[in-house]
Amino acid sequence: MTNRMSMCYDMFKGIVTQAVANEGLRESLSSSYSLAFRLCSEYLVLSNMLGHQVTPGNLAELTDNSPETIRLYLRDAEEAKLVEVSQKSGHIIRPTPFLTRLVIDAIDRGIGKSLPSDLTRDIMSSNAARQQEFSILALKIINQWARQAHRCRNHRNIFRSPVKRSIFGLLATLEEGASIAAKSVRQNYNISHESFRTFKNDLNEQGLIETFKENGVVYLTPTADLFMLNEEIVRPIWHKLAEEIDLFFDIDPKIDETTERGSRKTKSGEMTL
Repeated sequence: MTNRMSMCYDMFKGIVTQAVANEGLRESLSSSYSLAFRLCSEYLVLSNMLGHQVTPGNLAELTDNSPETIRLYLRDAEEAKLVEVSQKSGHIIRPTPFLTRLVIDAIDRGIGKSLPSDLTRDIMSSNAARQQEFSILALKIINQWARQAHRCRNHRNIFRSPVKRSIFGLLATLEEGASIAAKSVRQNYNISHESFRTFKNDLNEQGLIETFKENGVVYLTPTADLFMLNEEIVRPIWHKLAEEIDLFFDIDPKIDETTERGSRKTKSGEMTL
């Protein structure tokens, strides 16, 4: 059907990689939070939106974190009013509305701003139910990206924070052979000079970037190994969620017209949970 829009793998990879790069530009969850903290928060919000209950044991197993990491996460998250833990019903963990909004806002900045304009218009002009479907799918994609990165044990140090994850995403969006000024990268992300220097050295030592200086400016060039690592992270997500992605993004304009008529009272750009 010529008027239908579909999502191919290359398009999906570009969107997800750009989303990861965008997400850390203005971080909602503090950049001091670890990747494990962000992963647990995203998983809790996603589970709550799907109507699933989560216990500390579930959280440790499904996010590939130790019980001690989960204990520290819950301590910090409760202090920050991000989660509530029921003491009467098997220690069920629920995200607060505040955490839900933080996570959804980050997803909106990430994937929502990485989509082609025609898909963005379709989602933002649709009804609340479809917007929530998008939020759930986007959250699944970003959550899976974080889980895949967390499993890259040989490179785990470069994914320790959402900001480092985003800088990796930015480098992966460059064309092969292209370079970017190190100073411009650091200025666009909330990362200290020393943390960025260490991160840059880690990328260099792992063969993921090459650096050179021209007219006093240091440039970063992603290597083939960096693009291969990004591929290793993204492709399993595509395979795992391909059916849901295809169902959501394969849009029939006739269906859209009906959806739009039923959603004119919904403010454009608003995500209703």
